[in-house]
Amino acid sequence: MITDSRKTEPAPSEQNVYSSVEFNVTGFDSFGDLKVNPSTVIVKELEGMLAERPIEGVSLGFMRVVKVETGDATKGVNDMLEEIKEKQRLKPDVKQIVLHFGVAHPRKLITFEIKGYNKENFSRKPAELPIFQDVACGHALECIMPYGDIINKLKGLKLAIELSTDPGYYLCNYIYYVSLYKTLPLRIPSVFIHIPLFSTMSKEDQFHVIHELFKEIKDTYCSLN
Repeated sequence: MITDSRKTEPAPSEQNVYSSVEFNVTGFDSFGDLKVNPSTVIVKELEGMLAERPIEGVSLGFMRVVKVETGDATKGVNDMLEEIKEKQRLKPDVKQIVLHFGVAHPRKLITFEIKGYNKENFSRKPAELPIFQDVACGHALECIMPYGDIINKLKGLKLAIELSTDPGYYLCNYIYYVSLYKTLPLRIPSVFIHIPLFSTMSKEDQFHVIHELFKEIKDTYCSLN
């Protein structure tokens, strides 16, 4: 029987009182007929969003648009974690959050993905193979953020966001499972956000939801410690 054999590294004490959060963010580059990936735009304009509408206690750290390929997606996660580990040492009072953005063509709302799956079936069709060999194919990992409370509060503000357990089985699921696999032993929250096309939901409306999501994650997470 294959089990999860990941080695758990020491995480910063959960007794820390976090004064702020820092979001470390990835998006995806263009692919296929999608000449401008909305997740690229979101990542590149997040700094401007926070400059125009600052949120006390929220900052941005690692920011990268990765190519739509497994190698660059994995490198993006690994490079991000190397930076985060150093920042945890230097800034123990700042909670590090990992946030991945990707586009979901048919969706009408922003979706907060709560699970990633150890399944890589896009390059070897029709076969399904695990991303990591030490974990059973199809094994699910779940976001450790208290997402139910966060999304309920945002829905209470009539915002266009909902929970999802279907990250798809292309690069979105791939980078999310890789991220969860590597961040969970460190107790670093990793979140994947699917966004619609701008023709379905305007960029301005998406940034409004993301701004409120940042505020809620900061308020909720810092209040837990």
